[in-house]
This record gives sequence, C-alpha cells and structure tokens, in this order.
Amino acid sequence: AGAGNAQREIVRFIWEKYGVQLLDEAWHQYLRFDDCARYAYDALFDRYHAWRAFSLHGKDCGGTVALITRKYEGAFQNEKDTKFAGEIPWKQYLLDRHARNRLELAAKWLFEGTLERVYFDARHNNIRTACGLAYFGARWQDQRLLDAARRTVNLYLAAPETADGMRPAVFSIGSRPGWLNGADGWATSEAFGVADLADTGYWLLQYGMLGGEGAAPSADQVLTVCGKIAESILKKQTDAGFYRRYFPGSTAERPLDSASEDMSTLEQRWFSVNATAAAGRFMAAMAQVTGDQHLLAGAMKTARFIADQVLPEHNWSGQSTPIDYYGGLKRQNCSVIYLAADLFRIIAQITGEKGWLDSGIAILDDLLLYQQLWTPSYLLVDGTGGFGASNSEGVWNSPIQAPIALLLMDWYELSGEKEYFDRGVLALRASYATMLVPENKRLDDEIHCQFGAADYGIIVDNYAYAGKDTGFGIRVNPGWGCGTACAVTALVQKHYGDVYIDIPRQKAFGINGCRVKEARISSARVALTLETMPDYPEPKHNSRLEPGLTDALILKFRIGSEAGGEMTQVSVNGERLGYYSAAQLKEGISWDWRRHQSALAEAAQKLNVERVFVGVQEVELGGVIEDHGNDDIPDVKVDEYADMEFNEY
Repeated sequence: AGAGNAQREIVRFIWEKYGVQLLDEAWHQYLRFDDCARYAYDALFDRYHAWRAFSLHGKDCGGTVALITRKYEGAFQNEKDTKFAGEIPWKQYLLDRHARNRLELAAKWLFEGTLERVYFDARHNNIRTACGLAYFGARWQDQRLLDAARRTVNLYLAAPETADGMRPAVFSIGSRPGWLNGADGWATSEAFGVADLADTGYWLLQYGMLGGEGAAPSADQVLTVCGKIAESILKKQTDAGFYRRYFPGSTAERPLDSASEDMSTLEQRWFSVNATAAAGRFMAAMAQVTGDQHLLAGAMKTARFIADQVLPEHNWSGQSTPIDYYGGLKRQNCSVIYLAADLFRIIAQITGEKGWLDSGIAILDDLLLYQQLWTPSYLLVDGTGGFGASNSEGVWNSPIQAPIALLLMDWYELSGEKEYFDRGVLALRASYATMLVPENKRLDDEIHCQFGAADYGIIVDNYAYAGKDTGFGIRVNPGWGCGTACAVTALVQKHYGDVYIDIPRQKAFGINGCRVKEARISSARVALTLETMPDYPEPKHNSRLEPGLTDALILKFRIGSEAGGEMTQVSVNGERLGYYSAAQLKEGISWDWRRHQSALAEAAQKLNVERVFVGVQEVELGGVIEDHGNDDIPDVKVDEYADMEFNEY
C-alpha cells in the first residue's frame, strides 16, 4: 500500500470487529495504577536494590542500574517448571528461558559491567524513569522518590559536554566509574548516538514540564539544557533532512560529505529511520514549548524526508530490528513508527495543516496494525491492547506499548477520533500485564512456581521471545519495564486523570479502574454514570498508600475555546459534586468512589432491615417507595437533563 490512508480501512475494520467491545467485556486491569506503581518502586528500591545513590563532583547523583537478576530461587530451577517441560525444537531452544538462563549464568562475567551502568539511551533511559519518580513522589509525598528523581537528573546534567553539544549516554558506576559516549544494545560505543541524545532530551523536557511536582532542578535549568541539545541536533542535520545512527566524526559511520537528495545513491542508504524520527520528534517538541521557528523548520525537514522516502515503502526499520531473511518483509519496528507518528502529530498541532495530519494518520495506521486486540490461548499473559516489538522479533508484549498509549490519547486530542483514546486505555493497561504480583491472577495461577514475594512488583519486559510460553528470564531491565510503564502512567494521570471528559466533543473515557456507562455532557452540566472495577484486598506494598489517594478518581476536562466564565455542574452516579469553573475542571476534580459505594451499601442495608406495616401486611420500606414513588420523601435530589443532549459510551 502506498502513502496516505491506504491502511485505514483495514485498521478500522479490525477495530470495529474485534476491538470496540474489549473495554466493556473485561477490565484488563487487576490493580489501580497507584498500586501498580507502588509495587514497581518497592521492587526497584527495596526488593532488587536497583537504585544507586552517590556523589559526583560534589553533587548528589544517582540512577537505576541497567540489568538486575531476579531474586526468587524458582527462577533458576528448571525442574519446578513442569508446565514447560515439553520438548522444544532445537531452533527455538536458544530462545527458550531454560537455555537462556543457563547461558546467562555461565557467561555471567559478560554482564558484570552492564549491571553497574546507568543508561541514558533511547531504550533504557533513566530520565524517563525520573519522570515517574517525580510525579508519584509528589503525589504520595514520598521524599525518597523525589530525591531519586532529582539525583537522576543531576547526574545527566553533570555529564561532560563536548564543544558541539554532545553528551554521553552511559555512566559506569562499577570498579571503573566514568562516562561512556554511546550505547549499542548492551555494549557501548565511542560514537554519540543520535537517538540516544534526542530521546534523553525529549524526556528531560517532559520532566521539566512536570513543574510543580516538587522535583528539582528547576524547569528553567532543564529547558536551557534541552535547548542546547536541540540546537546541537539541528546543526548536524543533513541537507536531505535525515540522520545517521551516530553523529558524524565517528569511525562507526561513513562520512556525510557526499549525501544528496537522491535516495538511490549509496550514501543515503546509511540513514537511520530511528535516529531521524527521534531527532525530528525532539525538535518538534521543543518548538512547541519554546516557539523556536528554526527548530520547527528542522523538524519539518525531517518529517518531509520520512513522508517522501520512508512512508511510501513502510520501511520502519530500527536499530534493533533483526533482518527478516526468510519472510522478505520490509523491516518494521514499533518504536520507530511510534516516534514518527508523534513527530507528525506535533507538527500538525503546531501548524494546523491538513497534510501533516493526513500523513500522521497514515503512519499511525501502520502502527495500529501491531496492536494486539486478542490474547492467544497458548499464552499466559493477558496482553490485550498491547504492542509487540516488530514484525521480525518474537516479542509479544513490549514496554513500547506504554509510550504508544500516551501517543494514542494525544492523537485523540488532535483528531477527535474516539477510537484512538480507547486504544490508548487498552495499551496503558497492557503495560502492567507482566508485572509479577499475586493480584495478577492469570500469571499467579499458572506460573506461581517461577516467582515469589522477592519478585513482587517487577515487570518482565519483552515477553514470549520463542513465540510461546517458556516462562520468564532471570535478567530484568528495570528502566525498560517498570520505569517506562510508571513514567507514562504519570504523564497520562497528569494530563488526562482517571476519567477524561471532553466537553466540546461530548465524549468521556474511563482510564484507571473505571468505565463510563453513560454520559450527559453540555457546557452547563456534566452527568456521568461510572462503573468501577471490583475492589481487592490491600496489596502487599512495603509502604502503605494513603486511602485518600486510592479511594478517589480524578476527573479532568477538556474545555472549548468558546467557554466563558460560566460555571459547570458536575455529578457522578447521581451524586452532585458541585459547580466548577473552567480552570478548576482543567486542573481536575475528585470523586471518592469508595465513599460513594459505602453510602450505597449502607442505604441498601438500611432498606433491608427497616420494615413497615401497610394495613395488616408487613412490607419492606423499599417496597413502599417503589409502590408510592418518592415525591414526598425529603432530601432526595433529582437532576433534570431535559435540555441536554444525551451521549452513551
């Protein structure tokens, strides 16, 4: 299929046939997000001790290490895994968990250096992790998390900067501490990676925009560093608009002198879609925040190159995409498509031009072909709504699904397509599908022999490498699994809350442990009927969360530009919350769902107990109300919605 909306009919058909009903059929969520994040941070800090705090040049610094080894002894003992004891074809054997564990343990010395490294690269990015630490640290008033976020950002800001603005991507804190320029998977490189610098800059910008969350350094200081990084990336852009995997001047890449506009030349075959999309996305994001037209022009040049040279062939290859030798398919990496879709979204939002919007939707359609709107019966993980890694890598459930979730919600914000937001909710919930906790019943029932209390809270990344259930590996990447899921959840909560109500479009969405059953929406009144997920016993956290946090749902609103100074009445499940200004609605209002449920239960119990006599017949009070109406009953509040348009979701 060519560029444009050629994939749209396929994507829409799949969604309407298999996806629309998913949010109503099951929750695809076993814990509310605060409890998931608390489990994750307990695992990183207390169970796995993945956090390192130290001083560098007199500054408090720190970070999470790149790899950790699972604690539970059952993860190492194959004889306990009777469920997976069947014979495995030899071609799959090297991908199997048992073989992988043996190889990793036998070659443990290969990983020793990696275990004590803090990464700021495109995948295992500590600045991304810091975003989640800052948000949840402020939300829970957890000084340890706030301090960790501050130390992580301090470490990156303390990195040596070259004359042309390059910053290293890896800090080694082992026996030979120091900075390493670039990352190449788990190895390192002397060259500075374009995607590494751009992605770190992007997440540093997000960290700065979390202002008011109690984290430091200041937003101005962060924005200054982001500006230097963006200018450095812009200056190294080729005339054609693309980027190589590494910045020029490195022996890892060929020279750029002969690069031309003609894609048939040998030189331009060395471009990297991953680096190009990452660089463009960061420049566009900076332009959106600062209004810098030079950065916007650079981002648009990059986007034109992608629209002309990449999108028509759907050649979304990434730096970690294996070659599909037998299938002959174009290599496609979900991380790369995600970056490109976000790049076009931001440009379309800035310019308002339809061409950017149409190309962005075409890219998004390529990405949505990879969303899993089902869970195979032969897999144990409920990954419904999640994303794999690529079309040539055996990963069913990849952490990239978390950033894609936010991307889809942001695309709804731009386009008004309800489908995008619903898909985003599914993807966000799928980000916790492989968290090892007892509440994750599907995993706990089937493979409880492979994890125990020592593993609680860890998210195992890149599930089902062998194309089937072979259990979980003993190595875990905390920044890729836990760090990414929690960071994106923080941004979703910050921007969209637990329930998102779009007043101009008269749409409402349940995000965190709830679904919208009915919505009556106008500029004067908003009345919602919400269903909350079943309650559960208090999780086995190391640190107990305040009930006021987990018992409340935050409702955030999109207000139209035509909104004046009038107040809007909001009610949920018949309970009037009050009248609110546009500013209050944007900031978010709280509804205590647990108190509401308790009040309903108490009222129901009272009706069951109290009985009255009508004539000589004993009847329940509830029956009297049903027979005679409630016109004469005091303190009954009735909302009238005759003047409101009704929308059901």
